[in-house]
Amino acid sequence: MLKKMLTALEADKGRRTLYLIIAVGFFFAAVAFVSLKGTYNFVVSDGRGYYVYLPSVVIDQDLDFSNQIRENWDVDFSPALVEDKTPLGYVRNKYPIGFALSLLPSFALAHGTSKILFSITGLAIFRPDGYSAVYQTFTLLTVLCYGLLMMLLLDRLLKEHFKMTGTVIFLAIASFWAATHYAYYYFREPVMVHVVSAFWVTACLYFGRLAAKTDTNKTRNLAAMLLAFTFAVVARPTNMFLGLFVFFAGVSILRSVSMRTILLRYSVIAAIAALPALLQMGVWKAMNGSWISYSYKSEGFIHWKNPFLFSTLFSSKHGLFFWSPVLLLSVLGLLIYLRKPTFKRDLVLYPLLIGGCALWYLNSSWHQWWFGDAFGGRSFLELAPLFVFGLAFFFDAVQRSADNRLRILTATILIGLTLYTYALMGLYMTHKIPRADYLF
Repeated sequence: MLKKMLTALEADKGRRTLYLIIAVGFFFAAVAFVSLKGTYNFVVSDGRGYYVYLPSVVIDQDLDFSNQIRENWDVDFSPALVEDKTPLGYVRNKYPIGFALSLLPSFALAHGTSKILFSITGLAIFRPDGYSAVYQTFTLLTVLCYGLLMMLLLDRLLKEHFKMTGTVIFLAIASFWAATHYAYYYFREPVMVHVVSAFWVTACLYFGRLAAKTDTNKTRNLAAMLLAFTFAVVARPTNMFLGLFVFFAGVSILRSVSMRTILLRYSVIAAIAALPALLQMGVWKAMNGSWISYSYKSEGFIHWKNPFLFSTLFSSKHGLFFWSPVLLLSVLGLLIYLRKPTFKRDLVLYPLLIGGCALWYLNSSWHQWWFGDAFGGRSFLELAPLFVFGLAFFFDAVQRSADNRLRILTATILIGLTLYTYALMGLYMTHKIPRADYLF
């Protein structure tokens, strides 16, 4: 049985099947847990701010969020939410539009489906208001698909770029997917931006690597890299940490083409790829009267000189490794890889690691470095590719070892750390442990 399973993992089709099974399992878990709460609603917490553009623009054809807030924010509604206005009189929304843009086709399809079902049945669960059951289900499925696509791209990167075996690839991806705080945002708060945002980060790496390493479809891959980068930034501005990778990949690409090609072809690609950013600027202009706007008002990076570098990683107040200790194995794997002499020539990992350190500094400098009532270090979820690579390096080192005791120890540690994270998740979801406060 074990031999057949390992053989299946070495085949691309076998791993893809298992990834699909994991995604389907999370779908049913998401529906089950939200149903237990008595309200079929995934648009909660900060996700409401990321999502509200969709019903407001598609259904109301405006940027006035006041009716969505009054009608759909339930117990969390307070008059102050609609009294905080922009200079042009719109309800202020500090969240960018990247998540809403990413879900726009799915939302439009859900809206059309809801209108048809509501006209036939008249049932409230099909009301075409942007928040009823069809919208919720389409949104959940779309976010889960983004996460699944991210895992498939990471699978390809690990196989083609790092030459990992199928077993190592699956262990690395499944461990991150199901044994860290990523799982919580995948099935409990999918409308939080992180799953979609991490997909765009991964897509940027994937297509950038293709564009720089291959001679075929270079133009298409460059366009895809730039578009993914722009989507990543308008989803979460701190995804600018990818800038170093985009620069290195861009230089590698442009060195192999003529100036004429750059001027005639790649300038057009850059203009098209900038479209999500232009749309974000248009929203700022319409709501605030300015093409460039800082929407977080008094919030900001106020700890530049004394960042909470240790706390963001190890504090019980949502520290990354305190809540997801499996990621410590990823750090060990990265340290193993850093010893290789080819590390600094790695177009994917080297700039990603430097960018990851920059994101760590940014997160630690944020005024609320624990990022609210989060489950674990959610501000690090966009580093999903780096964590998965590190886990792959770690499992590869264990697999190459001839010591079976090391493999047994690794399996035991992995299971124990996973159970620890799920124990925290259960306590968190049942409000048995503090969300905003910390123990030390």
